[in-house]
Amino acid sequence: MKTRATLLTLALAALTCLPAAGPAQAAGTGPYFVADLSPGRGGISVDTGAVATLGSRLFFNAWTAETGSELFVTDGTTAGTHLVSDALPGTGGSNPQHLLAFGGRIYYSAQDDAGDTELWTSDGTAAGTTRLLDLNAAGSSRPDDLVDLGDRFAFVASADASGDPELWTSKGTAATTVPVTQTDLSSIDAPVRLGSKVVFEGAADVGSEPYVLDPATGKVTLLRDINPGTSGSLPYALHREAVLGGRLYFAAWGGDAQGTELWRTDGTPEGTELVEDIDPGAGSGNPSGFWVAGNALYFGARNDTGGQELWRTDGATTALVRDIAPGAAHSGPQPGTTVGTTMLFSATTEGTGVELWASQGTAASTHQVADINPGQGSGITNSQLFRVGSAVYFSGYDGETHGEELWRSDGTAAGTRMVGDVGAGATWVDLLGATATTVFFTTNDGVHGMELWAYRPPAPVPAPRVATTTRALPASWYSRTKAARKRIVVPVRVGASGRVPQGRVVIKRRGVVWGSATLVSGVVKVRLTRPLRPGRYTGFTATYGGSSTCLHSVSAPFRIVVRR
Repeated sequence: MKTRATLLTLALAALTCLPAAGPAQAAGTGPYFVADLSPGRGGISVDTGAVATLGSRLFFNAWTAETGSELFVTDGTTAGTHLVSDALPGTGGSNPQHLLAFGGRIYYSAQDDAGDTELWTSDGTAAGTTRLLDLNAAGSSRPDDLVDLGDRFAFVASADASGDPELWTSKGTAATTVPVTQTDLSSIDAPVRLGSKVVFEGAADVGSEPYVLDPATGKVTLLRDINPGTSGSLPYALHREAVLGGRLYFAAWGGDAQGTELWRTDGTPEGTELVEDIDPGAGSGNPSGFWVAGNALYFGARNDTGGQELWRTDGATTALVRDIAPGAAHSGPQPGTTVGTTMLFSATTEGTGVELWASQGTAASTHQVADINPGQGSGITNSQLFRVGSAVYFSGYDGETHGEELWRSDGTAAGTRMVGDVGAGATWVDLLGATATTVFFTTNDGVHGMELWAYRPPAPVPAPRVATTTRALPASWYSRTKAARKRIVVPVRVGASGRVPQGRVVIKRRGVVWGSATLVSGVVKVRLTRPLRPGRYTGFTATYGGSSTCLHSVSAPFRIVVRR
């Protein structure tokens, strides 16, 4: 007896997409206005260099006409965005700088009502914000260059009227904030954590050279007199982003015969060495803008035949990746970040201006992702790239149509797009920072002035892990009188979490469409266009193609077993 299944019901309650967003706005629905921090006063001005992330909160220095420059905090909601403390009452502002998240609190330098700049700490509330201690009774200690060492943090400050800098360490309390053994250095700059130690640029009678601090002993040691004499090697470009394989890479001047080239240190004098003379002889390779991606360090440098281009080193081999702007022109690659196995960064060419580029570390894989502002105009106006989830976010400019807006890219041309047009006509965007789930920026929507905005990218949907099969149907199901009223129930379990998506589901078997219908509240009833006879049917897939609440397409296989 032939049978025909007339209706197929897919129970897709387990097929889910986006996690519930906070009260500000659903994830993935576009940029949203967070808070009007300076109502009716033309907006705020943020210091993008004074930002720190603490869990789901972002602390930042913002100026308003009412408070001057003070410490603010946001968690991406209106209720969670506010002035932390008016540390210097009035419109002058305490101007918080050098923000560091440590031990569940924020530490920073700020000016008090006596005009002295000292070390402050905050838990994000006015009551929990206070000056940690007065390091310099004779004036300002001007603490800066705060760096996390794990069990403590280090910083540079002046403790007396001489103004000479000293290294300090702290575990976050006044009692544990102590100076390092006297260094007799006339300047201390750019401390960087290297394991349990601190490498920094110090100036003494040998000029400016690299030094190391062991916080456990308080001992400071000259790593190497790279340029013998009193001139020093000026070891600039000390960055915490330049640590690879337990070694810190930096640029230093080796004298007139060598120029400024790539050096590294493992924190010991014997482990401080020249890596590569990129521009051989007296020329300078001028390496700068370091960042680590995978098992290599990338940076901009120039050799004797070209301009500032993209280079890499894995510690054993140092080489040019690609001459992006051929000849003597400079592409000027800026520090990037990685999405999956692809590195994204900004670079310049004569024909396209500053645009987004991608690379996997070879010349063949290095290419322009998209010409956001077609022609010679630049599509990227700020080199900052913030990664959240599976994409990077940046300030993009596509011309006078939209002005600067928030853009995103997953490293492909198709995945590079404007997130949303905040205001009509030309606008501009100042990227502030990002937490694990949210990108923050300021922009002017034409209504509030320059104020705080945010965007929460949609969470990725996990790939289907398993697919269940239908139950075998009893012979009684196939009676001619009942066949038209029966349904086959196929639960497809994808293993995601969040909202139940809505939209269109397509049923295919080995590439041929067998039916489709609309998914509503996680369930779809599909009328098949082909007969089912007794037997085992494999090769079926149920594919949900995405909607406004779920940007991803997911597909899960299943089988139907028909028996008499």
